[in-house]
Amino acid sequence: MNRIFFTGIIVTLNLITFTCIAQAQKLPSKQTNSLRAPADIKIDGKATEWKDQLQAYNDAVSFSYTLSNNDNELFLTVRCALPSVVRRIMNGAISLNIYKSGQKTEKDPISITYPLFEGNTRFRPQFFAPKPHPGGVVMFPPPQVVASEEPPLKDPIPDSLLEVNNTKFAALAKVIGIKGIPGLDAQLSVYNDDGIKAAGRFDNLMVYTYELSVSLKHLGLKASDAHKFLYQLKINDVEPARAKPVNNGRGGTSYEVTADTRLEQPATFFWADYILAK
Repeated sequence: MNRIFFTGIIVTLNLITFTCIAQAQKLPSKQTNSLRAPADIKIDGKATEWKDQLQAYNDAVSFSYTLSNNDNELFLTVRCALPSVVRRIMNGAISLNIYKSGQKTEKDPISITYPLFEGNTRFRPQFFAPKPHPGGVVMFPPPQVVASEEPPLKDPIPDSLLEVNNTKFAALAKVIGIKGIPGLDAQLSVYNDDGIKAAGRFDNLMVYTYELSVSLKHLGLKASDAHKFLYQLKINDVEPARAKPVNNGRGGTSYEVTADTRLEQPATFFWADYILAK
């Protein structure tokens, strides 16, 4: 009975996952409407305020997103289910670039980038439990698995692995990159009191949720003005990662192949307009 019940849970979760993916693909490629943020919105890496239903899905970046605001802040919520794109985000980060003039030619747009990791470290999310390999080398999925068509996970990962992913991510993703905001350093702690917050988190299907809020004062905008501006959402370019040499236990050297062992990938992005909701 317990086994049948557990199987039913898995099937239900799978149906929910593929329903969400299908819904994402039916969304417009860009959010065109102004949207007031929910009163209970929190920057905690969870999209519960939106019931996990966002406004648009863009193929250039392969994630869904919602842009919203209240009287004081602009909010960005992103959800990404594709493992290969999640890995790119972990390596290149997402930048929200604001062009207040509404023109792409603006010389010094405001740019906010997250997640950045302390000490130039890289975070490697584990979508699968590592498997032992002859010689004692721990092997992760080989590079050929990391492809643009890599599908979302069908089955939930173990709770213990989910905790490892979220704990490691939180321990490393403590930096927000800043450009174009006078008076702010180029790098801010996620614990800052400067009006910019960011958080990220994985769910049990390794869907990554990214949340960002920024004070409208930093953007030089007011909700009461219903000002229209141009924004760019961008996954930054990924520098190449190399296989890590390890002792194979037989007096020689082997290489630990991880999902990050791949060629450099260029940035992907798109542009859209947004009018602050009054």
